[in-house]
Amino acid sequence: MREPKGFTQTYFKRGEKWMPGKSIYRGEKGLPGSAVEFKPLEVDLTGITLCYGLGDSLMAGSFATSAAERFINQFVAQQQITTLSNLAQGGRGLWRAHDEIATISYTRNTTLLLVCCGLNDMKRGALGERTIKKVMNSVKCLINKQIISSITAAGSVGVTRTGTHNGFAADVYGGYFGTGTPPGNFATFIAAGGAGSWSRTFTLTTGQRGCSIIFSSADGTTVTGYGTCKVYIDSILVADLNLDRQYDGISDGADANTRGPVMLDFFDLGVGSHTIDVISDANGFVVVDSFNVIGTIESSGPIIFCEIPYCDSNGYRSSGAQVGTREISNIYSQMIYDMVLEYRALGFKVGFVPTNDFINLSAGLNGDGTHWNDLNNDLMTTAITTAVKYPKK
Repeated sequence: MREPKGFTQTYFKRGEKWMPGKSIYRGEKGLPGSAVEFKPLEVDLTGITLCYGLGDSLMAGSFATSAAERFINQFVAQQQITTLSNLAQGGRGLWRAHDEIATISYTRNTTLLLVCCGLNDMKRGALGERTIKKVMNSVKCLINKQIISSITAAGSVGVTRTGTHNGFAADVYGGYFGTGTPPGNFATFIAAGGAGSWSRTFTLTTGQRGCSIIFSSADGTTVTGYGTCKVYIDSILVADLNLDRQYDGISDGADANTRGPVMLDFFDLGVGSHTIDVISDANGFVVVDSFNVIGTIESSGPIIFCEIPYCDSNGYRSSGAQVGTREISNIYSQMIYDMVLEYRALGFKVGFVPTNDFINLSAGLNGDGTHWNDLNNDLMTTAITTAVKYPKK
C-alpha cells in the first residue's frame, strides 16, 4: 500500500510522560458541514477467516485501477483473512446490503461483515421519515444477522397460529424465508383486516442473550394494507408495532424499496422457557418472517460499519433527483454510530470506522465527485484498520 500523506501524530500520557500514539489522517474535517467527529470503535478479528463486503460502488471499488487496489482487498490481505466475498452492488442502498447477506449461511464467529453503505439512500431520500426508518431497519437487521444462533421460519410447524394465515416469500423483500411449501420454510401473514395471532415457545440456555423477531413491512404508498400488532413475551407487552410506512418506496434504479424487514430484539430474558406472542390489531396485514434466538457473545460475529462518506459539491448532484448534503450525511452517521454503541454496551462485536477523517476530497475522488480513486482506497484501508483491536501490520 502506498504511504498516504497528511497524517498527524497523536500522543497519550503514560505516567508523567507523553508517548507517541497513532498517526491519524485528518482528511477534509473542518470543511462546512463536517463538524461531527467520530472515534474508531474497535472489534477483535482474532480467528476471522471469511469477510463479506456489503455496500455500494465504493465498497465494490468501481474506480480502483485493479482488484488489488480496492480497499477491502487490501484490508483482507493485510489482516490475513483467508477468504473475501464482496457482495457490494453499485448504486444500491442498505436494503440491498441486507438482502445480499440475509439468506446466506456461515459460521458467525469466524466471519466479518464489513459495511460501507447508506450514501445512495441519503442522496435520494434526505431526512424523510420513511428513509430514516428504512436505513435504521436495515442496519439493525445486519447486526441481528451476526448475533443470532438459530432461526425459525414463521410458517414452521413449530409455531402456533390462529386466524387466517398465508405463505409469504419474505426473501424476495429482504427477509430470510420464502422457499418451499407453506407452512414449512416460509414466512406467514395474517390476512388484512382479520384477527389472528402468531406464537412461539422457546428455551434459552446459559449465555444465550435473548431473542429477535423479523417482520416484513411496506412503504404505505405503493404497497398498502399493512397494519399494526402487539408483541408480548411471557404475557408482558413489549412492543406496539406499526408495519406501515417503514420503507420509503424510492427506487434506486433496481430496488423499489417498497417492502423490507423490520426487526425487534429482546435481551436478558433469563435461562429457561419463554413464549413470544404476536397479536394482530385486525387493521391490515401482519407479516412475520422469522423468529431467532440470540446466541452467546462467543458465538456472535464481528460487524464493522463505515461512516457515510462525503462527496464534493459535484458528487451530491451527480445523477438523478438527489438531495444529499454533508449535514445530512452526519445525521445518518450519528444514528448508525449510536446504534453501534448500544450493541457494544451489550457486549457484541460491532465496530465503526470514521471514514471522513481519512478520505481526501481534493485528490482522492474520481471526476464525478463521488467515487474513489486509488488514493482514497489506500486511505480507506488505513481507516478500517483503526477499527481493528489487534491489527496485523
